[in-house]
Amino acid sequence: MTSKGSFPFSLRHLVKGSALYGSADVAVAGARFLLIALYTRIMTPAEFGLFSIITTTVTLAVVFIPLGIPSAVMLKMNTADPLGSRACKDGALSFLFQICLVAGVAFYLVSLLAFPGTLIRELSPWLILWALSDVCGMIPKVSLRIKEKIAAFSAAKIVRLMIMVLLLVSLLHSGVKGITAVIVAESLSSIAEWIVCMILDRYVPAQFSFSCLPALLRVGMPLTFVALGMFCIDLSDRYVIFGLLGNQANGFYAAAAKVAVAASFFIEAFNSMWFPYYLRNVREGGGEMDDSLRRYASTLIVLFSVVISLFMLVLPTFVSLHLFGRYFIAQQYRCVTVLVAPLTLAYFFKAAFYVSSTILIAAGKNWKLALTVYVAAGVNIGANLLWATVWAGRDVFYTLTGIALMTSVSYAVCMVLASRAAGLFNVRFWATSRGAWLGATALCLAFLPVPLVARFSAWTFIAGIACWKYLFVKRA
Repeated sequence: MTSKGSFPFSLRHLVKGSALYGSADVAVAGARFLLIALYTRIMTPAEFGLFSIITTTVTLAVVFIPLGIPSAVMLKMNTADPLGSRACKDGALSFLFQICLVAGVAFYLVSLLAFPGTLIRELSPWLILWALSDVCGMIPKVSLRIKEKIAAFSAAKIVRLMIMVLLLVSLLHSGVKGITAVIVAESLSSIAEWIVCMILDRYVPAQFSFSCLPALLRVGMPLTFVALGMFCIDLSDRYVIFGLLGNQANGFYAAAAKVAVAASFFIEAFNSMWFPYYLRNVREGGGEMDDSLRRYASTLIVLFSVVISLFMLVLPTFVSLHLFGRYFIAQQYRCVTVLVAPLTLAYFFKAAFYVSSTILIAAGKNWKLALTVYVAAGVNIGANLLWATVWAGRDVFYTLTGIALMTSVSYAVCMVLASRAAGLFNVRFWATSRGAWLGATALCLAFLPVPLVARFSAWTFIAGIACWKYLFVKRA
């Protein structure tokens, strides 16, 4: 940033960079989306529910074990001290590897004592490898992002996917059970991605001093709490459903979330570009936030609402789609259509939240950000427990739809509170925002029992009006 009124961001540059990140994300998301057809055929809803709980637990470990160190390394590498950055990078990787080994041994011993003779005990070595490679792989990934080596970062994702698919097909052909084959393939492909990132970053750790760890932990620990709060918003509903409604209901919900997550590639591609891009502008310019950033952010929010609302209309139709005379998703999962739109809506709020949270992190307001996320997480968990308890006797999909909407509401709370804390927008802005109303309209259209063409036509008309000011009308 420079002087007031001259925020040096280029929407064209940001969109171009996000598109480069997104090109790999599109390929990965598209392939994983197609894999849903395979998953719903090799796993029953109950098995899908168990798979969801296992992978959610791995995700929790990957969030908690790093203690926010990868994000702290990213902030450190953004400084003008390359030698100090390299020492922190090496020390961080060494520390994460050791802490993963300790956590892995502890988990293995627990699995021996608490789950003897079960699938979790059988899969525990693979789950440990999966978590370890994902955690340690964060360091070279951070390095690739901060250096804006977009092609290399994207190539590693694609390599992971290709190896995972090849291994999965090979394991299934060899007679390995569906859920076991998926977890083994994910674990080995995660290790492959870690190695590829190290090679592409030309990175071999050489300094193993832990002197930088106290400084990294001071920055990273608050971000760990932020990540745990976001985990509670994203995935705590799986535990609530599993505990109160059963494994089969959790399987239905997880299948719908797999479909909705196809919208995430756009959001994650933006965040991959936005975070280092914003930090670089802050480092090179300096100064205070100005009105031009607010205008820039409002343009982004409208664009997000257009894209995500389109996903809300289109994605549910894939559940009942016929391909070559067969349903895309196994017929026993077809009732999950109603859950897809409200789960997709959460990505609009999440995208707007990313804009504000980056500003708070760059300003060192990590605890304020953590408080914001935990307020929203508390809303989510409390509402899920209340809704699942009160309406458990009704149709299961009625209950699951309410839980799905709570995820969107929670991210809406995050969006509003974080943007206010970052000085971007007040509550009144969100009440009158064209983007927010466009997303709400698309959600309503998604539930109407009318052909997709009619819903899409209505969306096109409304989206055109919403975007007119930002894309075609010149500002004074």
